[in-house]
Amino acid sequence: PTTLLSSVHGKLVRYLVDDGDHVMKGAPYAELEVMKMYLTLTAPESGIISFVKTAGSSIEAGGLIARLDLDDPSMVQRAIPFKGELADMPFKEPAKPKAYQLFKAVLHDLELLFDGYNTGVTNLKLLTDLLENPEVVRSEIEEALMPLSGQLPVHVIDEVEALSANLATDVAGTAGAMIEKIKKFIGAVTNAAEQASTATTCEPLLKILEKHCSG
Repeated sequence: PTTLLSSVHGKLVRYLVDDGDHVMKGAPYAELEVMKMYLTLTAPESGIISFVKTAGSSIEAGGLIARLDLDDPSMVQRAIPFKGELADMPFKEPAKPKAYQLFKAVLHDLELLFDGYNTGVTNLKLLTDLLENPEVVRSEIEEALMPLSGQLPVHVIDEVEALSANLATDVAGTAGAMIEKIKKFIGAVTNAAEQASTATTCEPLLKILEKHCSG
């Protein structure tokens, strides 16, 4: 609680207190602009605030905004050295790479080759086969969905995954349907701050889907 971080990417519009002021737990201390909406930030604990970012600055998700000198220092969680013994881990065969992971690896090797590096890999046939394989798109979307599990309602994840069965026959149409479903869910969030946070959470997935709308 001594570091005040932003959970989303946005612009620090203004502070609602002065540098060095005492803030109470739950009190608003700053405003962020996220996708043309305002998000009020509140103090997790009581203490003296010290600004790190200036008003008007761009803030990345996880970026440090300010520090808090707590009234109750015991609220700080301290790391405890591990003194036990680690259990032996059984050997597992490496998992077979998914289609999208294989596509990225082959493409990376070819990019290195074009840059003048001899990677020993020139499998153009594999690359062209992967470009025509709808499983590449499906596994790319699946990879983007994984971090959203637990952040979006289960029914939204299930509905998007259910649509992925249509990727084999209609990539562009299915991607468009997924975008429509996700944007409908974002639009149904009534709280402005939660809506902005949800839109930021879904942004990486939406960018991937928009890329595939052209097929």
